[in-house]
Amino acid sequence: MHAVVVSSLISDFENARKSLHEQVMPRVKQTPGFVSGCWLAPEEGKGMSIIIFENEDAAKAMASQMQPGAKLNEFVTIESVNVREVAGHA
Repeated sequence: MHAVVVSSLISDFENARKSLHEQVMPRVKQTPGFVSGCWLAPEEGKGMSIIIFENEDAAKAMASQMQPGAKLNEFVTIESVNVREVAGHA
């Protein structure tokens, strides 16, 4: 398994959370190879997500859709995107 680890800047957490639940999570769940995802609440305006995929190719395909500096919406801007091998998953 591989994970896409995303750091983001969040300007309005309540609106970002609403968009996450209504738009982002349903779309990500439909992505081929999706296993699970965890979106963490921001600290000092910085959010983080870890989205796990069955294999490296699926993770890289997702990561390629998110570029640093890109705005996901008016509340969330991508800061960094990394693909990492999952060393353990429970």
